[in-house]
Amino acid sequence: MTKAGFAPYLNLEISNADKLDAARQYIKTNEILTARNVPEQFILAVVKVDGDEAHTTYYGNLKFKEPDHGMAYITYNIGKLRDMGDVIYVG
Repeated sequence: MTKAGFAPYLNLEISNADKLDAARQYIKTNEILTARNVPEQFILAVVKVDGDEAHTTYYGNLKFKEPDHGMAYITYNIGKLRDMGDVIYVG
């Protein structure tokens, strides 16, 4: 946890809510390693933006595979990322 009492999180903002699951996102290797090694310190926040409305869903306990040595990032499909974790809050 950080000094403020919150875990660091990765925030993804998707502007076209209809295509949310088809969107792609790059995840840095150090973020994947944090999620694997200290899962309570990694939260994925997906923000769906539809016009003037925004809805955020937070995911924890993401089950990332060990990244290959030397990779800087991995490209994930947002739908797959959402399936890899547990919903911990919807707002």
